[in-house]
Parts: sequence; structure tokens; C-alpha cells
Amino acid sequence: MSLIRRLAKKTFRISLGDINEGRILAILMGKIEKQAPSIKLECYYSARDQVPHALATNELSFAVDPFIPNSKDTNSIKVFSDRFVVAHRANHPVSKLSNIDLDEIMKLKYINISNRKRGASVVEMEMQKMQLQPEIALRSQHYQVTPEIVRSTDLCLLCSETFAKKHGLSFIEIPINVPALEQYLIWHTSDDNDGSHIWMRNLIIESFKEVSSI
Repeated sequence: MSLIRRLAKKTFRISLGDINEGRILAILMGKIEKQAPSIKLECYYSARDQVPHALATNELSFAVDPFIPNSKDTNSIKVFSDRFVVAHRANHPVSKLSNIDLDEIMKLKYINISNRKRGASVVEMEMQKMQLQPEIALRSQHYQVTPEIVRSTDLCLLCSETFAKKHGLSFIEIPINVPALEQYLIWHTSDDNDGSHIWMRNLIIESFKEVSSI
């Protein structure tokens, strides 16, 4: 029996945050539609500490996350890397500065995106290591609501360059060394050699590569 026939009516479940849904779902579904239109995809976010168990029990097929689980029963591969920038509205006062230094960056007001009640973003944590505390004017759960907020206010957003470009946001570089934003595709070791799992794994990897090339 061919792999495509074995994929018929199969459902894959992926833990994705809203920004990764925005990055790859349109690309991924286009590939699935062409190659195996009968399979189904379910996407939702699973808490990071629950991912290893969800993968082990087949509640999840995959997870995509910036952090790799501390588990000997999971494997992972880096699928995305991008630099952080400060996104802002067109004609924002910061865009008129000829020399953007750290002092100017710290004068800005920011949006912080997290589905937790408390806690800093990756860039904020790097700033805090330098004893810098950006002013957070808005804390929200979802990245996808931020482009309109940024376009219509003076609030800025620490985000990936590809996110800023995709949503047509103006942006400036961050004048400090900040680790790249990375995303990892994670799966259970028991699925390493499963043909259907390898097929979907490769489709997800290809989808992220297309995002990175934009």
C-alpha cells in the first residue's frame, strides 16, 4: 500500500502558538492539499511542560516551540531562526532619529505578548540581564492582534524581522546583541521511523524554510 493511501483520513495534531500558525499554516495546508488532501490537521497550543507527555500518548503528533523539552524521549530539529527587531508605526518619532542607541530604545513603550499572566519575553530577559527594564504599556496573549495596534498607536513591538515584514510594519534594529529567535520542531522518539510521520515532518520543515526565504 502506498504512503499516500495509508495517509487517507489520518489526523495530525500539532502544538502551535498563534504566531507559528500565522507563519506556516497557509503554506503547510497548500502542500497537504496537493499531496494528500484527505488527511486532517488539528492545531492548538499545549503548555510547554505538558508536551512530552502529550507526544508520548499520541495526543500530539508534533510541537513547535522555542525551547527543547528536557526529555530523553523526544527528538527535535531547528526549523526557524530570525533576528529580533523593534516594529513601529509609519512616521513614528523613532524613525526620524539618525542614530538609534540603547537610551532611545528604552524610551519607547512596548507591547508584551505572552499567554502567561507574568513573565518576560526573550528580548526582555536579555535586557534584564543588562539591568534594563523596557516599559510595557500593554500585555496581550496573541501576536496576531498586534499589527493593527502598532499601526494605530505609538506602542512598539519586539518581534522577528519576518513578522514585521509580513505585516508591513516599519522597524529598526536593536542596538544590543540579542540571541536569535529560534523555533524547534519536536516529536516523540517512537515516531522516528514512521513513514507518515516522516512525511509530515518534512512538510513542516519545508514550510518553515519557505517562511525564512521570504
